[in-house]
Amino acid sequence: MTVEQNGPLAPTGAHVAFIGGTGRSGSTLLSRVLGGMPGVCSVGELCWLWSYGVTNNRQCGCGASFADCPFWTAVGKRAYGGWANLDAVRATELRRRLTRNSRIPALWTGGRGRFAHDLDEYTGLLDRLYSAICTESGAQVVVDNSKQAAAALIARRVSSSRLSVIHLVRRSHGVAYSWSKSVPRSDMGGREMRRRSPARTAVRWTADNLLFETIGRFGTPRILVRYEDFVADPHAETERILAFLGVPVDAAAMATIGPDTVELGIDHSVWGNPMRLRTGRERLRPDDTWRQQLPPSARRLVTALSLPALARYRYLGRAAPSRTE
Repeated sequence: MTVEQNGPLAPTGAHVAFIGGTGRSGSTLLSRVLGGMPGVCSVGELCWLWSYGVTNNRQCGCGASFADCPFWTAVGKRAYGGWANLDAVRATELRRRLTRNSRIPALWTGGRGRFAHDLDEYTGLLDRLYSAICTESGAQVVVDNSKQAAAALIARRVSSSRLSVIHLVRRSHGVAYSWSKSVPRSDMGGREMRRRSPARTAVRWTADNLLFETIGRFGTPRILVRYEDFVADPHAETERILAFLGVPVDAAAMATIGPDTVELGIDHSVWGNPMRLRTGRERLRPDDTWRQQLPPSARRLVTALSLPALARYRYLGRAAPSRTE
């Protein structure tokens, strides 16, 4: 992806491809593969830009600190006249206030009073941000890997942008095991990633996926992607997603995707799984470690708490749900 320093904001707004689902489902990998396609810019978990990027100056996916990254410097200048002109503390507070799960009902309707005012203010910030990302990257599609349903509902209300949801699902047992293990963050000095119990993960997994199905039913274009299908045939799944987004398939870019590997280039993800910093050839394989490492009692509990959705997403041998809406 090249950085272009001039040109007007996109008059028709950005096309935002929002990867939604539960954390530890492979969304960082998927977003990076999509970001390697011409016309697509992957920016990682954009909801954390105000805190981890602007305020805390964490490492960009390109390896530079946020403040030293030419791409994000150009985006900030175009969107707000420079990051110094943005009240990042206020933006962070708006993000925290609006993306609480308890706010989801109000996000459907737009709310009223102070909530509606805050929502208008925050969507205004996103509107300028999405447009600036498109202009500075030269891309038509911005991949936002924020995953949270509340963040998707907010993006849905950005007036000049068009939202499509890539609903990413991974088997609940694999997600539960991933959340239960210790994973150090190379981009935070080895600090451990957050952990969560299998029971809590299973409940969250079910709720998150139900919310994204509901978003699809209420008019937002949605495509269902199973992580297991993606790693089994990354070429076919990538082509299917690009067709859904209306992005032409580029033969040279698709050549970086092999039967079980993908060549990862440098991107500008503002936050995400630590693998966002890796480049070069990445091997793709189903992660079934949970079958050996997740205790039997935990496996049974996860199954019980997520059973209906496990069946719906073909993890119990049932018929497949519709994959686009």
